[in-house]
Amino acid sequence: PMKAPLGWSDVWPWLIIVSSIILIIFLIKKHLYKKQEPSTKIKPKTIIPAHITALQELLNLEKAKLCEAGKIKEYYTEISEITRRYIENRFNFIALELTTDEILNELKHRITDSEVRNIRLLLTRADLAKFAKNKPSNEENKESIELAKQFITNTKEKKEQNA
Repeated sequence: PMKAPLGWSDVWPWLIIVSSIILIIFLIKKHLYKKQEPSTKIKPKTIIPAHITALQELLNLEKAKLCEAGKIKEYYTEISEITRRYIENRFNFIALELTTDEILNELKHRITDSEVRNIRLLLTRADLAKFAKNKPSNEENKESIELAKQFITNTKEKKEQNA
């Protein structure tokens, strides 16, 4: 008797049997020895409205009393940044990267003329204090933070005003 060479027809049934056995063992191990992972509940992220954040930051700035310490430039930098961040979040445009005139042009069609005048006064005063080393009086310093608060309060979203 001669030994015939092994062919594909001789090997494939054994390959199917071996791979089936390996697959069955894998599935049994996977389901029987499955580790129970503790389920963690993901808390939904609470979104704080822009006006609440801005008003809180202005309150913190008042408490810091930078004007009394003679840090006028830092005081107006903070007021300007808080107001610009509020404008950015509320009106959805990049206010931190824009000049005062560009911000006013963007806001002109979205808010009332009196609000535009107030924000123009505030941002112009802040620019003068930051870049021209202008020293506003104590009354102007208090008025500036009040203008920022008034602007934020008057321009908050309608659905937020009812809350």
